[in-house]
Amino acid sequence: MKKKKSKLHIIIPAILIIIAGFCGFKLWQEYEVYREVKILEEEMKEFEPDDEPWPGLGCDNPDVFAWIKIDDTQINYPVALGEDNRFYLSHNVKKEKATAGAIFMDYRCKRDLSSFNSIIYGHRMKNGSMFQNISKYRTEQFFDSHRTGTLTTKDAKYDLDIFAYLAVSAYSDAYKAVFNEPEDRQAHLDYIKKNAKIYRNADVGINDSIVTLSTCTYEFENARSVVVAKLVPKS
Repeated sequence: MKKKKSKLHIIIPAILIIIAGFCGFKLWQEYEVYREVKILEEEMKEFEPDDEPWPGLGCDNPDVFAWIKIDDTQINYPVALGEDNRFYLSHNVKKEKATAGAIFMDYRCKRDLSSFNSIIYGHRMKNGSMFQNISKYRTEQFFDSHRTGTLTTKDAKYDLDIFAYLAVSAYSDAYKAVFNEPEDRQAHLDYIKKNAKIYRNADVGINDSIVTLSTCTYEFENARSVVVAKLVPKS
């Protein structure tokens, strides 16, 4: 009996040390992820568009084609367009491996933003970076006080008029990108209005273009928080 107690006195502290070490390692990993994001954000600040034509990002990556900013939120990032929807989930705009990934547009959408529905994705990071703020649109107070933004390319600048918030499956029709007929566009607008948790009139029709911003959420399995905005060319 004494031998068993003696072994327990050794095993239990050893287990606790292993658990503490693992937890410490996970915390360090998380810290490193957010530190990398912060460093890149600081580097990118100098390339943020102003009222002049945007010269683009100061890195050798032709995939970066736009800059998105949602007023009074932490969303203020360059946007990439890759050959698929996988690469920028795990790489930043410099094409470096990065857990936080990058803000990127669905590969099915057109680079010049002429698609009816331009879909843009970003991770939901715990420190509020990337597209974490999208999840805040679930409350009407936040929604109504954060309805404007801009999307800028080298050739044009657009206002974003946010008019809907949805919580949907990752496989829902919110991610439809190809519209062959005008009826398809109207059906998509009807889908948004019917399924929106919050909806505001934005006078949007089939001849307009919209932008869908998407990030992960945890209401149910494969859930996504989605914000939809009307894309309005600046004069």
